[in-house]
Amino acid sequence: MATGGAETHTSAVAREVCPPDLPTHPWYRRNEGFILAVGALAVVALGVVGFEQQGRDVGSDLTLIGSLYASLQLFVMEYSGQGPVGWPLETARLVAPMIAAYGAVRALMLLFGERVQLLRLRFGKDHAIVAGLSEMGIALTRSLRRRGVPVVAIERDPGSPMIEPARELGAIVITGDARDREMLRKARIQHARHLVAVCSDGVNADIAIRAAALVAERDGRVLECRVHIVDPTLCRLLMTHEMARSRSGRCRLEYFNINESGARSLLAEYPPFDPQAASPPTRLIVVGLGDLGRGVVLQATQQWRAISSGDTGRLRITIVDPRASQKTRDLVSQYPQLEKTCELDPIEAQIAAPAWQSGGFPAGTWDPDGLAAVYVCMDVESDAIAAGLWLGPQLVSLGTPVVVCLGHRSGLGSLLNTGGNAQFRNLHAFGLLDQTCDYDLLFAGAYESIARAQHAEYVAAERKKGTDPAVNPSMVPWHQLPEVLKESNRDQAASIGTKLATVDCEIEPQSDWDSGLFEFNAAEIEALARVEHERWVNERRRMGWRPGRVKDVDKRLTPYLVSWEELPEEIREHDRVVVRGLPGFLARVGFQVVRGQGAGALRV
Repeated sequence: MATGGAETHTSAVAREVCPPDLPTHPWYRRNEGFILAVGALAVVALGVVGFEQQGRDVGSDLTLIGSLYASLQLFVMEYSGQGPVGWPLETARLVAPMIAAYGAVRALMLLFGERVQLLRLRFGKDHAIVAGLSEMGIALTRSLRRRGVPVVAIERDPGSPMIEPARELGAIVITGDARDREMLRKARIQHARHLVAVCSDGVNADIAIRAAALVAERDGRVLECRVHIVDPTLCRLLMTHEMARSRSGRCRLEYFNINESGARSLLAEYPPFDPQAASPPTRLIVVGLGDLGRGVVLQATQQWRAISSGDTGRLRITIVDPRASQKTRDLVSQYPQLEKTCELDPIEAQIAAPAWQSGGFPAGTWDPDGLAAVYVCMDVESDAIAAGLWLGPQLVSLGTPVVVCLGHRSGLGSLLNTGGNAQFRNLHAFGLLDQTCDYDLLFAGAYESIARAQHAEYVAAERKKGTDPAVNPSMVPWHQLPEVLKESNRDQAASIGTKLATVDCEIEPQSDWDSGLFEFNAAEIEALARVEHERWVNERRRMGWRPGRVKDVDKRLTPYLVSWEELPEEIREHDRVVVRGLPGFLARVGFQVVRGQGAGALRV
C-alpha cells in the first residue's frame, strides 16, 4: 500500500549539531603550539617597544627588565603604564588577553576534551555513529562529513592513530567499547539516524543487538544500522536471516561486505562489456582470487549472461593466483551454474612484486585475443602496483584497460596517475574504500533498493490506469517523494520476510541463475495482499495518520484506514501488484523466494 533514501542532512544542521572545533585545518592543528608561541613573543616584543617609547615620552627611566615585566602583565589584563600609548603598546594590550584566553580554552579542552565534546552532542540528533576507527571507519567518517552528517566515532583504543584524523574531519570521538550500553547511550544512540559498525564480525554483531534494544521503543525515525561482515558468504546468510525475521521496532539492520560491494562498484565504473557492441570481447583476466576477485568473477558472469545471446558462446575468465586451481574448484562448487556461462582458466603463478619484475609467467597468460579487461585484485598493495605497472605497457597498444584495485586512489594509488605518459594510458586505479564507503552506496542497501523498485512499480501502475498526478501526489520520482512516504516504502520492504512466512514461503540467497522468477498462485497473492494492507494500516496509525475523505500527506489523512473487506477493489489491486512484484524486487538484490517445508502452497 505504500507509495513510495536516506535523508540528506544539510550543512546548516551539521554546524548546529556538530559545530567545528577551534581551528581544525590539519596544518594548523600540527603547528598550533608554534603559532601560539610566536604570537606571544611578538606581543611581548611589541609591549617592550611600546613601554620603552612611553618611558621616553614621559621622561621615565624604565629598564628593559621593567618593560619586559610590564609586557607580561598584559596577558592577565594588568596595565601599569602611564602616559601616551603608541600603536605597538596598544596592539599588545589588545592581543595579549586574546592569546591568553585562547590558550586557556585549549588547555581546558585538552584536560576535559571528551566532556566538552559530549556537551556539544547533548542537544544533537540525527547524527551518525561510527563504531571502530579503522581505515574503513575513517573513510566512512569522511563520506558522512562530506554530506554534512554529524558524526560520533567510538574507538576502543585511546591510543589509536586514527583518532586525530577523525577529529580533523570534524567528528566527535569518544573512547570505549561500543558494545557497552552506556557507551552507546553516551553517543546518544536514542537520537541517532545512522549506526555503522566496522569492528570485527563478532563485535559488530554485539553492537547491533545492543543498539536495536536501546532504540526499540523510541519515537520518531528508524535507526539505519549497517554492520560489516568480513566473510561474504556469512554476510549473505546473515542478511537472509535478517530479511526473513523482519525485525520489528525502530532499528533497520543490514549487513554489508566491502568486497562484494566493491566488486559491484568496480564493474560499474570500469564495465568489461558494451551491451551495444555487435560482438563484445569474450575474455577477462582476474589477477588474485581473494574475496574481491571472487566477487568480480561472479558479477562479470552475471553481466555476461545479461548481454550474451545463444551464439555468443561462453565467457572465458583467466584466473592468475598462486592457488588458482583449488580456489577455482571451490568457487565452482559453491556456484555450479558458473560453468554454464563461463570457461574458467586457472593459471597458478606467483603474483608478488618480484614475479612482475622477471615476467616469469606461463606462455599465453596475457594473450590479448578477445580480451576485454584485466582486473588486479591482490591483497598486498605494493604487489598490485607492480602488477599494474608491468601489465599496462603489455596491453597499451590494444587499449585494453588494466584496473588495479587499491584501498584508496591516493597514497600508493597516486603512483598510477602517470599523467600524459602514453605507455600507461590504459592503467587505472580503483579505490575500494573510496567507493564502498560512499554515503549513497552504503545506505542504498537491500531494503532501500526494494523500496525504490516498489515505488517505481506503483507509479508505473498508476500511469497505466491513467491516474492524474495532480490527484495522486505520490506519483513522483523517488527523490521528490516526501520523507514520510519514503519511510513507508522502506518499512514495507523490511516486512517481506514476515509476509512470506504467512504463505509458507522463505527468502534465501539467489543460487540458481537459470531458474525463472518465483510465481505466487492466486490464493497466495490474495493472502499476502491482505497481510500487506494490515501492515500498512498499523504503520500509518503508528505514524499518526488519521481517517480522512481525501488523501493529504501534509496533514497525514487517508481514506483507506479501513479493513480489507471495506477497501475499494482498485486499492486492493495496488497491494496485489506489490505482491506479484516481490520475487523480482528480491532478485534485484540477490535473493529469491522459495517454498517452505511446511504444509505447502495455499490453493485456490
